[in-house]
Amino acid sequence: MTLARDDATWVDTDGVRWLNPEIVLLFKAKHLRAKDRADFAAALPLLGEDQRAWLVRALAWAHPGHAWLARAGGGGGHPPYRPGGAPFDRQGAPALARTLTGGQ
Repeated sequence: MTLARDDATWVDTDGVRWLNPEIVLLFKAKHLRAKDRADFAAALPLLGEDQRAWLVRALAWAHPGHAWLARAGGGGGHPPYRPGGAPFDRQGAPALARTLTGGQ
C-alpha cells in the first residue's frame, strides 16, 4: 500500500507535518493494545466521511475480519484509495492530533 506524502499527511499552522489520523489508526489496528483501542474510540467520531471510508477499506485489505470494521461502518474488501485524490478534511485535524498524541 502506498500513498503520496501529500495524501498521507497534513501540515498544521506551525508548519508541522502530521500523518493523517485514519492512517495512524490503521497502524494501531495491528496490535490492539488498550491505548490503541482508546485512540480508536476517541478518534472515530471525529473522522470525516472520506477518512472513515478509507479506514474501512484499508482495514478490510490489511486486516480482514478486524473487530474495528463493524464499528467503523463497513467491511468491504476493496483496496484502500482516496477517491478522486480527495484531500484530507482538516476541520477536525487539531482535535484528532491531540487525541492521537495524548494532548501534546
